Amino acid sequence: MKISEEYFDFETDGDTKLISILEKAVSFSNDYEPSKKEGHWLTFLGSCGVGKTHLAKGIFKYVKDHHTQYLSRYGITQFRSNLFSYWPDIVDALRGGDYGRLNPLYSADFLAIDDLGAEYESDFINSKLQQLLNKRLNKWTVITSNLSLDDFSLKDERIASRLVRGENKVIQIDATDYNLKHFSSIKNPNNIK
Repeated sequence: MKISEEYFDFETDGDTKLISILEKAVSFSNDYEPSKKEGHWLTFLGSCGVGKTHLAKGIFKYVKDHHTQYLSRYGITQFRSNLFSYWPDIVDALRGGDYGRLNPLYSADFLAIDDLGAEYESDFINSKLQQLLNKRLNKWTVITSNLSLDDFSLKDERIASRLVRGENKVIQIDATDYNLKHFSSIKNPNNIK
């Protein structure tokens, strides 16, 4: 659990649910082994401000710091592709005709996709998301979204199915927005109601 302090700096305020979520993020980081043929996904779902992106960035930073370069079997230094992408930016690029923007996401050794489902929905974007998720199956991936698993099912059952397939894990974070919680305690230090 040592890497939690260095890479996550995630305030749990002693909440056992948040401590458990932090432990799962740390466990995923520790499990990350790029030489394994099959990776899996970790998906954080929940409302805004609960720490989904913060945890995804912590995992990404750990992967980037510890798993970017390696020696090939011939002793040559190689570099892995580790990416953090904001999905609404990808959607904007796709709508602008930049379809090549998806190619690095397909092939990345590690990919974190932030804010999936925050875009304006269309059949075209749903098909591109479906295509991306299909190509990411069995590859190390972290996903964040404000949508619930039920919301994904309503959007497209195939997307929800991929989120839970095989060893993929979905974590629903039910917590108060960190910023609002800390703002209200500053504004109201005695917690007077």
